[in-house]
Amino acid sequence: MNKKSIRDALTPFNVFLLVAFLNIVLLILFLVFTGGQFLSEVVWDARNPLFPDFVSHVERVRGGRNPYVVEDWDARFPALAYAFYYFLSCLIPQQIKNSTVTDWYKMYMIILLCICLVCIVAVIFETVKESFAYKLGLVLVFVMSHTFALAEIKAGNSAVYVLTLLVLALYLKDTDSRVGREAALIFIALAAGFKISPAIMGFLYVKEKRFKEAVRLIVYGIIFFFAPFAMFGGLEGLKSFINISGQVSGAVIPRPETISGVMIEICSVSGLGEQNGLMLGRIVSFGYLILCMYLFFKCRYSWKTLCLLSSLMVIFVNMSYPYTLQYFLLPLIAFVKETRERREKGDYLYAVLFALVFTVYPVIRINWPTATFITNYFCVYILVAALVIDLGIHAFGRKAEATRREDM
Repeated sequence: MNKKSIRDALTPFNVFLLVAFLNIVLLILFLVFTGGQFLSEVVWDARNPLFPDFVSHVERVRGGRNPYVVEDWDARFPALAYAFYYFLSCLIPQQIKNSTVTDWYKMYMIILLCICLVCIVAVIFETVKESFAYKLGLVLVFVMSHTFALAEIKAGNSAVYVLTLLVLALYLKDTDSRVGREAALIFIALAAGFKISPAIMGFLYVKEKRFKEAVRLIVYGIIFFFAPFAMFGGLEGLKSFINISGQVSGAVIPRPETISGVMIEICSVSGLGEQNGLMLGRIVSFGYLILCMYLFFKCRYSWKTLCLLSSLMVIFVNMSYPYTLQYFLLPLIAFVKETRERREKGDYLYAVLFALVFTVYPVIRINWPTATFITNYFCVYILVAALVIDLGIHAFGRKAEATRREDM
C-alpha cells in the first residue's frame, strides 16, 4: 500500500472510530478481568438503583403533586418536564398484580430510550454520507460511550430527550419542507422547556439572519416554558422554580463537570475558600460564554462553532452531570459530515479528542459518583481550549488583516 492509499484510508472519521473502539475494548477487557466488579467503579452514581432520575421525577408529580418544594434541589426542571412526567405517571400503575412498580418504571424508561435511539440513529443514517459499516460504527460508539452507556442509561435522565429533540431539529432546520423547518423550531423550544440550556441553539437562526423564524422560536419557547406552570401552582410554582434554580446555581460543591465546579475545587484545595471559588467560577463561566458567543458570530458556521455552542450546555451550567456529555454528539455528526468533504490537518487532533471525550479509559478515578468521568472532562477542556485558540486565531487574525489593509 503506497502513501497516498494510506492517506486516503486514514480519514479523521477512521481515526475517531479507531481510538474510540480501542478505548471501548480496553474497558470491556477490564470488566472481564475483574468479573464485572470494575463496573461499580466506572458507572455513574453506582450507589443508587437503576433509573433514579426517571423514577424520582415521576414520583414527584404522581397524583398531581406539586414538584416545586424549595428544599428539594433535584426539582430543578421547568414545568414542561414535569407535565411530561405527570403524563407518564398516569400510565404507570402504583401497584400491580404479580409484579412490582419498579419493574414498570424500568419498562417505560427502556421504551423511551428505544424511541430516542431510533430517532437519533435515523438521523445519523440519513445525514452521514458514509457506508453502512461506518454509520453503524458511529452509532455503536455513541451507544457504548461513557456518557450514554454508563451515565444516561444508569440515571434515566431527560438529557437523552433533549439530545433527541436537538438532533431532529438540526436535521430539519434547513430542509426544503416548510413543515419540517417549523418542526425544528418546535423541537428546540421543547428541548429548552426540559432543560433551558438548549435555548442557546436559537442563536443559530440569529446568526443566519432568519429573524422571522427566531421570533417564532421565542414565541414557542415562551409558551412551552410558562404555560405548563399552570399545572403546578401557577405563579407560585414559577417563583419556587426560580428559587430552586438560584440555590442550584449557587451551590458550592466541588465537581469536575463544570467550570464553576472546577474553580470551586481549585479554591477549596488551595485554601482560598469555596465561596471565592464559586465567585471565580461565575466570572470564568460568563467570560467563556461571552467568548463563545463572540467566536460563534465572528466565524463562519461549522462543526467548530456548533461545538462551542454545545459546550455551553455541558460545562457552563453549575451542577451539570456527565450525561450532558452526550450533547457533543451534535457537533460530532457535523464533524463527520464536514471532514469527509474538506479535510484539514487539525481535524485528526479533533478526531482523537472527540473519541476521548466519549470513550477515554478512566485513568483517574476517586471514590465519588463522577469518578469515571474526570478523565472525560479533562479531554473536554482540552477540546474547547483547542477550539477557542483555533477560532480565535482565525477571528482576530482576520480582523488584524482587515485593519492592516485599511492603514495601507
